[in-house]
Amino acid sequence: SHLAVLWKVTVPMARNGLIATAIFAFVFSWNEFLFALILTRTEVITFPVQLTHYFGGQSNFWAKIAAMSVLGTLPIFIAVTLMQRYLVRGISLGAVKG
Repeated sequence: SHLAVLWKVTVPMARNGLIATAIFAFVFSWNEFLFALILTRTEVITFPVQLTHYFGGQSNFWAKIAAMSVLGTLPIFIAVTLMQRYLVRGISLGAVKG
């Protein structure tokens, strides 16, 4: 059937590219600042917006900024580490050869 062809042929061939695209979409959405700054409320704040609250006019809280920066990069580091094989294949198979 058409659905069996989709799941048994098309999806395995496109798997690496789909995973690479998913990782890039996750990284770009995780680091989005301006869209989140404009549209979020004060009760619900994304990571990059919360990080900017530690920069003040009189002083900066460098310890909190450093700790949040490390904690903010951990999800991306873990996702890329776990999916590195698919990411490299997806990028290299989509490249122009010749």
